[in-house]
Amino acid sequence: MGFTGVESSLFSHGKMYFDWLGRNRFCPGCGSKVIPIHAGGKLKCTNEETVGEGDNKKYVCPVRNTRVSNVSFPRTDAVVITAITNREKSKVLLSLNKRYAYSKMYSCTAGFMEPSETVEVAAKREIWEETGVVCSDIRIQMTQPWPFPGNLMIGCIATVDFNGENEVIQLDHDQELADARWFDISFVKKLIDDIEDEETLSEGIILPTDVSVAYHLIKEVVEKNESKL
Repeated sequence: MGFTGVESSLFSHGKMYFDWLGRNRFCPGCGSKVIPIHAGGKLKCTNEETVGEGDNKKYVCPVRNTRVSNVSFPRTDAVVITAITNREKSKVLLSLNKRYAYSKMYSCTAGFMEPSETVEVAAKREIWEETGVVCSDIRIQMTQPWPFPGNLMIGCIATVDFNGENEVIQLDHDQELADARWFDISFVKKLIDDIEDEETLSEGIILPTDVSVAYHLIKEVVEKNESKL
């Protein structure tokens, strides 16, 4: 759409709210209609029916009886997205999701966090489920809202200690990927710098756009390799 950074943030903010308001029109406690309050930032149940009298008087709707959670709030789903490298920062593991196989856009591994998981545990789990690779360290690097429909991308960098087993790629765990490979950092740098030569043209690989957290995570790994030279 050609948005600036500020415009993209405003669009993202608005889109998340519109999606949330469209999906949540009824109370999860009693099924009554809800109305937006606080300029559309919260939803309140309209069920005024009560039972009992005096101090024992309560709403029929269980949601309205709670002291704090008597309204519904916009939902944000946490997603871990991770760039994977080796201890020497000389290689990057990039993967091709089956949904984007036609475009040959290789990216980071990503997936939703599960209840009670830490960011580090979720990142390690997603990496193993998608690629079979076992990571040693996870470092949280950056975050980015992603309005499809209401995600918060938690960007991480993972380190793999090569020992003949940890780095072995296996795609048969959850079968989301069409391909995953360890690329030399020099090749990935060419993709970052948009250099077209015999190597990059023959592969036909592209990276995510530079507005995405995936791109900046990959770029961060490349730059850390350069700082060691």
